Amino acid sequence: MNVGPDREIKYSFRMEWYDTQAEVVRHYLLIYHEVDHTIEMFDLKNRRTFLKRCSYPSVKLSDLFVGSQINVYARQLKVLDYGDDYTRNKLAAKQSRNLVVVRSNAYKSIGSVIDHLYGQGMQVAKLRMMRLSENEAMNIFGGQSDIKSFTLGPIVAMEVVGENAENKIAALNESENMVYVSSQGDMQIKHLLENPKVPSTAQFDNCTVCVIRPHSIMSGAAGAIIDSILKAGFEISAMQMFNLDRTSAEEFLEVYKGVVAEFNSLCDGLTTGASLALEIRGQNVVESFRDFAGPVDPEVARMIRPNSLRAEFGEDKVQNAIHCTDLPEDGVLESEYFFSILQKTDKIGFNRPVVSTYTGYRK
Repeated sequence: MNVGPDREIKYSFRMEWYDTQAEVVRHYLLIYHEVDHTIEMFDLKNRRTFLKRCSYPSVKLSDLFVGSQINVYARQLKVLDYGDDYTRNKLAAKQSRNLVVVRSNAYKSIGSVIDHLYGQGMQVAKLRMMRLSENEAMNIFGGQSDIKSFTLGPIVAMEVVGENAENKIAALNESENMVYVSSQGDMQIKHLLENPKVPSTAQFDNCTVCVIRPHSIMSGAAGAIIDSILKAGFEISAMQMFNLDRTSAEEFLEVYKGVVAEFNSLCDGLTTGASLALEIRGQNVVESFRDFAGPVDPEVARMIRPNSLRAEFGEDKVQNAIHCTDLPEDGVLESEYFFSILQKTDKIGFNRPVVSTYTGYRK
């Protein structure tokens, strides 16, 4: 399915959704219409229309690549494969997977690297900060002569999707060897980014949490936000990309239910794409980072805290760039939620909370 009788170009993708209530995996064919950016979906098992053609602005063609996850009406869908040869031939070369690793010596440049990737029209599909032993680094990057650049401190591994990644990233390595890039890194991606046994670098003490919201990532602002955090002198001790479903978003923001008028919209916002969670450490870090984040309303932030993150990157009270921990006693709890509880994934790779170690912030 590609070009209709009216010569309209269509792209198709095989999708799956884990139905938590029925505890079954459901399969669909999603059609993306290029002419008006509308989508429709077909239930493959029951051979019937599941979603009539409609406008859904938060889903863009660039979001649809093998392995990506999107949210459509609160359903978190994973792209399994292209739906036909036309779509594969048109998009596969432009959506190739590449491994990008920011080496230990480039810790201060993490934000700049991410900013460069998005500036070159690429997307980060997965991201995780980790530490490797020399033996682990040798097993993964064996051919590299400077293996210590992967072991002297934390590294950040990313799966990057885009066209001609190696040439576009080459400029980052001209002055110093900051980044490792591989277009043949499928096994490396699986080991670094899809292996639940790789431990988090989170410390779970003297910490706060910053969650870069999906709208900030989609707009390409994530790198600039990270760069601002590091330049302000904060330590980022853990970092990982998550695709939150509605249940996870509501659980994480539960303390605001019935208190904040925008609660439902905030939950919706966290499910429109990938979020990037950061554990940030330091003395009195919850208060100091909350001040650095600025007031919840970006308009207010621009008036009284013009140099804050929300003043610079926020749009409104819902799309206000980031979430940050509000109370000192919640810093460790929020970090544990992302970097401990959500680390367990089911067989199709969705991050879903396990029952019970998370009992709410202040119950």
